[in-house]
Amino acid sequence: MDELKLCPFCGRKAEKGEDRESYECVMCKDCTARVYSMDEDTDVELWNTRPIEDELHKELKATQELVVWYQDKEAEREKRIAELEAELKEVNHGFDIQRTAAINAGKRLMELEENLQMAEESQRSE
Repeated sequence: MDELKLCPFCGRKAEKGEDRESYECVMCKDCTARVYSMDEDTDVELWNTRPIEDELHKELKATQELVVWYQDKEAEREKRIAELEAELKEVNHGFDIQRTAAINAGKRLMELEENLQMAEESQRSE
């Protein structure tokens, strides 16, 4: 025998049994909701049939799968961002080195130009 679902009306336990007229049925122990059928396998199947609930479970599962998919995509995105940030840091470090070298070269060039001017002025004054 299949396990009976809880009552769809009150949420309490159901059981197989007979009503007052001795008809086989599945009934709620508390609110007296009942399902009758001609054979005992069908009454359990009818009691356990919940099309709206089943559809909601399908939608919930699909939504949960979509959430997992988005979480995976978010993790991939975060990983890629970290990779790009590390790459940018390396590139910036390279630019910092080049900028420092360019500044130093500019300073040295200015020193040499000053020295050249002083040498030219010194030659003219002699």
